[in-house]
Amino acid sequence: MPAAENDNIRAAVRQHVVETYFTGEHGHSLGDDTPLYLDSIDFIDVVMFIEERFGIEFMSSEIDRSTFRSVAQIEKTIRNKLE
Repeated sequence: MPAAENDNIRAAVRQHVVETYFTGEHGHSLGDDTPLYLDSIDFIDVVMFIEERFGIEFMSSEIDRSTFRSVAQIEKTIRNKLE
């Protein structure tokens, strides 16, 4: 997958996470590897966002908090599903 597509995936994920879970200046300091401490409702929301935005589906066996622990890991998970 070209680097530009990776950047678009990362940007979309970052935007969703920042707009949904961060307020004020905290979103500006969100690095690609910053741990995301999401509760169960937030976690489901992220999965639903990914499925809708990128047109992919997750099997329940694929959904694990470790694969959604950071923006970088979410991007990697999406890229793997799109291949």
